[in-house]
Amino acid sequence: MIVVIPSWMGDFAMAHELANLAGQCAGDHSILRYHRQDDGYVVQCKDDDGPEITVGKAWSGGWPRSCTSMFKLIMRDMPVNSPVLWLEPDAVLTRPSALNELDELCQSRKPFDLKRCVFGHWKVPGFTPDAPVEHYSGCSVYVTTPELLDAVERVNPNKSWDLELFNRRKLPVHRGYPTSLIRCLWHRDGPPIEPDVLEKYPEACVIHGDKRGVLLRAVQDRFRQETKK
Repeated sequence: MIVVIPSWMGDFAMAHELANLAGQCAGDHSILRYHRQDDGYVVQCKDDDGPEITVGKAWSGGWPRSCTSMFKLIMRDMPVNSPVLWLEPDAVLTRPSALNELDELCQSRKPFDLKRCVFGHWKVPGFTPDAPVEHYSGCSVYVTTPELLDAVERVNPNKSWDLELFNRRKLPVHRGYPTSLIRCLWHRDGPPIEPDVLEKYPEACVIHGDKRGVLLRAVQDRFRQETKK
């Protein structure tokens, strides 16, 4: 599986910590970091000794256009028919087996399910805080089928891609697959995430919404304990 960790100047450090966490997960996965600079240019970050690779230029203004243009730019850079976990810096991987579990979920699709191309947290107005429309959370696994890539290209650049993909006839609902392995807990005016959500959502491999990095630090401790066993 390909793991994409995007960042901009405000969350560069957290993205670096998250990449280190992903690198400790079991399995043979490709961890890719992309960073949007203040001038809008998006670079693929390499190891300390390697040069950065400029991917292209995204919108350098505010949300949502800057995030959507970066998502569209990076998805164009992905190989076709590959599972891609979009892992934003305020998300965490909860256990060393997380990437393997998500990859197995995608690989276990039945023949009649092969066109399912988004695996994530299905958010519904009235049940999910701050969900304006039914949609999958941005931190999801995207299988880069031609249909998905076409839908991504047709997303309005001035809108948030996660709110748009399953609306306005871009992707039919049955192309997605809701899973408890991914939980998005972010909402605008809610309390910050605390480490006890790990016990509240024991199935979750990915928890999104850790704006303060409190959950990241708790998970880092868990990973260190796992490696000592």
